[in-house]
Amino acid sequence: MRGIPSFVFALLLSQGSPLLTSSLGAEPVSSPNAGVEVPAPPVTDKIDDYILQMMAKTGVKAMSIAVVDGGKIVKVKGYGFADAEGKTPVTPRTLFQAASISKVFTAVGALHLVDANRLALDEDVNAKLKSWKVPENDLTKEEKVTLRRLIAHMGGINIGGFWGYHQGEPIPSLLDILDGKPPAHTPPIRVNWVPGSKTEYSGGGYCIIQQLLIDVSGQSFEDYMRDTVFKPLGMVNSTFECPLPAEKAALAAHAFGPWNDAMAKSGKFEFLPWGWNNYPEKAPAGLWTTAEDLARFIMDVQETHAGRSTKVLSKDAVDKMLTLVPGSQWKTMGLGLVLEKPGQPNAIFRASGTNAGFQAQFTGTVETRQGAVVLYNNRLGESIPDDLILFIAKEYGWPKFR
Repeated sequence: MRGIPSFVFALLLSQGSPLLTSSLGAEPVSSPNAGVEVPAPPVTDKIDDYILQMMAKTGVKAMSIAVVDGGKIVKVKGYGFADAEGKTPVTPRTLFQAASISKVFTAVGALHLVDANRLALDEDVNAKLKSWKVPENDLTKEEKVTLRRLIAHMGGINIGGFWGYHQGEPIPSLLDILDGKPPAHTPPIRVNWVPGSKTEYSGGGYCIIQQLLIDVSGQSFEDYMRDTVFKPLGMVNSTFECPLPAEKAALAAHAFGPWNDAMAKSGKFEFLPWGWNNYPEKAPAGLWTTAEDLARFIMDVQETHAGRSTKVLSKDAVDKMLTLVPGSQWKTMGLGLVLEKPGQPNAIFRASGTNAGFQAQFTGTVETRQGAVVLYNNRLGESIPDDLILFIAKEYGWPKFR
């Protein structure tokens, strides 16, 4: 789509191009009782125009968005093609990797167990870990690795992020990842500085939470998250399964980006020949989801904060997510969410993520029941989500959004 001439662009719009696919008339993606209202939009609107122009300019091949206004999902749409051959249009059911947005849902799953008094935020996680323990060292003599610290990236744990595994590569178990054993290609996950002493981004810490949820729930991580978080919220398309089963792999967008060091240095971007990377590091990076599903989460955060929902978490737990973490060196860090202007009338919460060939972001208002989700398959265009969400806010007249 790079460099589409203006007359071709106009023709695509006038003919209802497959580059634009709405949820209207599509196969149902959620239960009939989910309460989502998606009014019939025109074939295109200013947001569609803006997105197609942005995709043409940046080379993004596939994108999906959702808009929440007044506590309802008012727009869900897919743009472009999910595959390298350009034969599979993006629809509202197209799955995208949400990358580090996975951490938000991992935090939600953990807080659900805190609500049930099966976990405590400030207890040494080794008290509940069974299959594996955080190795003690001189750094943990006085201060311990706790769930609160792990969620807030203050647990003293190494490994910021993960690159994933190509299709066809052996996929390590979580225990392999935790101990850095083959076929894992990352070092052992260990305490590298005094827990609580500083804030350092740690996907490794979320792998520890992953094991903690398995040990306490008695379920696999993906089953626990499905039953406890996704089903109650009506997030029927979301999954932490790795690898994807065939029926879900058929719905997945293919990753687009550099897939070796030489390509990265040259700035050359292509569809990954194997489709996408697998992330057995599920808790920090392994979520597959849709824009509509993430919009449902935005709405539940808003409804739970307002005292109108207890589908997954208590109001107290959600309010912890919407409150700055004491002692964090990041002045925007809630317990699992990034916060802007917390406590103010125009406060918002958000999360974003980047995997190999994917980017994702959602943003919601705390008080005014607005929000937007952007998912796409490109490592280019880092400013796309912010620019697009601000454009959506302007089009819907959200004066307090920023």
